[in-house]
Amino acid sequence: MKPLFLDLGGTLVDIRPNYHEPVFAVLRSHGYSVSLRDVYRAISKHLGDEGLEIREGNPVLDMRRILSILDSRLADSGVLKDLEAISFKATDWSLYDDTLEFLNGAKGLGYRLYIVSNASRNIYNILESLKIRKYFDGIIASFEVGAIKPSRIIFTRAAEVAGEAGPYIGDLYEVDYLGAQRAGFRPVLLDRHGFYNDLDVVKAGNLLDALKMLKNGF
Repeated sequence: MKPLFLDLGGTLVDIRPNYHEPVFAVLRSHGYSVSLRDVYRAISKHLGDEGLEIREGNPVLDMRRILSILDSRLADSGVLKDLEAISFKATDWSLYDDTLEFLNGAKGLGYRLYIVSNASRNIYNILESLKIRKYFDGIIASFEVGAIKPSRIIFTRAAEVAGEAGPYIGDLYEVDYLGAQRAGFRPVLLDRHGFYNDLDVVKAGNLLDALKMLKNGF
């Protein structure tokens, strides 16, 4: 049986709050004309930075860095205080509409499934409460590994647990796609919102499209 590696938040599970929507809301409340896509891409780029602080398995966002990616003129603005007051602790989570069909389909194709996630120990509570823990042969979580994606360390650990690398599906380009690619995996960028329509990489618009790719031998 072949291994298939999956991100959790933004890929299989809609975890709230996410990163981009609260940041977008604060910026718009201060009168800044930014798009949700721009905020999403700026945060993704920042999460790909080396040397991010890690707290309970999750990266700590540097709001000044995110502002500078969006527009260098914002970096010293009064909006910083409100951004730094945002809590990103997960309070709600639900499966995407395509998650169960995808998981059952991937299992039906003979894949062993592994989660590779930047996550605290709460990941196990999320999986159990959504009743999807049974689908996975292994959970590789950053709080246990001591490294976050896109670090090669966590992907290497995933390959060790599974016995080999393989396809990997995740929703953040700098974190998931590039991290997996550098570690020798075959990444698929899950672009649910069309935020990466300018990138010429292997993409799927949803998990059912990704499942078709797997059926076709990706």
